[in-house]
Amino acid sequence: MSLKTEVGQWDRKSKDFISEVFYRHSDQPGFLTDLAGMLDEAHLQSGATWLLKHHFDQGGEPFDTQLVTAIYRNTSALVHWDAKLHVLQCVAQMPIPISEKPAVEAFVRHCLTDDAKFVRAWAYSGFCELARRFPEFRSEATHVLNEALSSETAASVLSRVRRELQRGY
Repeated sequence: MSLKTEVGQWDRKSKDFISEVFYRHSDQPGFLTDLAGMLDEAHLQSGATWLLKHHFDQGGEPFDTQLVTAIYRNTSALVHWDAKLHVLQCVAQMPIPISEKPAVEAFVRHCLTDDAKFVRAWAYSGFCELARRFPEFRSEATHVLNEALSSETAASVLSRVRRELQRGY
C-alpha cells in the first residue's frame, strides 16, 4: 500500500497505526519529501505532520533547506489543529531560511489566536524561536509572553509561556 493511501486511512487517533506507517515507509527514498507534499491536502495533513514530527522524535537527521521550505510554504494550508501543533513542535528543530521568515511569522502569529490551547501554547514557543533567530522580534516576543500571562487562562498555555520566560524572554 502506498504511503499516501496509508496516511489517508489514519483516524487521527491510533498511535499504533501511524507508528506502523512510519516504520513501513521511513527508509524509502523521498519519504520526507512525500510527506511535505501532502500538507496541502486537508485529509492527509494530520498524518503527514505527525510523521514529520515523529522523524525528529526518533532522532532523525535534520531536514534540508528544500524540505524545510516546502513545509513552511504549506503552513497557510493547514486546517487541522493537530497538524498545526505538529509543525509548531518541529520549528525548534528546523532552520528558518530568510526566504521563509514571512511565512513562519504569519503562521506563528495566526496560531497565537487559535482556539486550540495546545496550538496557542506551542505558538508562543514558535514565536520565541523566531525571535531567537531574528533579533528584530526579540522585544516583541517578551511583550507577547508578558501579555499572555495576564490574558491566557489555559494551564498548558501558561506553563509554556512561563517556560519561555525562564529561557530568557
